[in-house]
Amino acid sequence: MTDTTTTAATPNTVFEGIEALITNALGDHESAATKARIHAATSALSAIGSIVEPFLADHMDVQGLMNGLVKVEQGSGQIEEGVEDIIAAIHKKKDTASSPAATTNSSYSGGIG
Repeated sequence: MTDTTTTAATPNTVFEGIEALITNALGDHESAATKARIHAATSALSAIGSIVEPFLADHMDVQGLMNGLVKVEQGSGQIEEGVEDIIAAIHKKKDTASSPAATTNSSYSGGIG
């Protein structure tokens, strides 16, 4: 996604952000042809967007929209990483619990208190 800290938002960067958001959400679940269609659609919208940019600027905060898209993309990336961490932690605990050393602990007294 476009870095909004160094680039002023334009219709082109907004549509690039939307494209990145969609294709990243799809991940590897969609075909290259589907991703190519998404790219073609956002490219066409971007071309139209540059024509209507003055209209957009009068009716919405384009930079704010881009900043929001960046935050959503970053947030969804963090969510994805968090889910991966949770899954890894669960699998690690399962692997540890099922190992022979973990199931036979001779120092455990077997009671409470």
